[in-house]
Amino acid sequence: MNSSGADEPSNPQQTETRLVTAGRDATTQKGFVNPAVFHGSTVLYPTAEDLHAHRGEFQYGRHGTPTTRALQEALMALEGPQCAGVGIAPSGLSAITTTLLAVTRSSEWKAAIAVAPVTDRAYYDTKYVETFMKTPEENPEGYEYVSLVKRAKDLHGRLLLVHGTYDDNVHPQNTWHFADELVKAGKPFDMMIYPMRKHGIEDRAARRHLFNKMLEFWKLYL
Repeated sequence: MNSSGADEPSNPQQTETRLVTAGRDATTQKGFVNPAVFHGSTVLYPTAEDLHAHRGEFQYGRHGTPTTRALQEALMALEGPQCAGVGIAPSGLSAITTTLLAVTRSSEWKAAIAVAPVTDRAYYDTKYVETFMKTPEENPEGYEYVSLVKRAKDLHGRLLLVHGTYDDNVHPQNTWHFADELVKAGKPFDMMIYPMRKHGIEDRAARRHLFNKMLEFWKLYL
């Protein structure tokens, strides 16, 4: 039973906040709330100040997760510092991690493939993004901070960009803009565009073509 005695300690948090954070410790599991295979969907911070100052080792959609970090370290231990013969090829929001690994603070990866990457949140589904980030007009600094477009000039290794022209999940503008910045920076890269294909590039002919393209890319650059 709940009691409202005078000796009960006061709690400044709202009931909903206490329910959401109950039993969760921002100092364990690197702040992630969904181990053992870490995903970047929910990361806790001790305070709102830490969140806004980006003080966490890992952040949503940026710099990977403890799982990708462990994978990177394991591959480097097996393959050596150059990580020869190892490639990564996720799609959609997961391609954010791939692109980041390829273009920022990392020269370990020789090659990476990004299928339908979200390179700028301003081009993504507003219903999803604006729930967390508000609009670009309300939060210009936030959108600028998480945009990968400005990082294109720092590309390390070889990158293959893949997109379907009818993609209504991750708009092709994400790939166009990133590719344009690579061109401006004089960075060599590869790109494969699938006409009239949506996000999944799901028909058999396109799927077979995509996988063959990936194999060809790995053979060239790994």
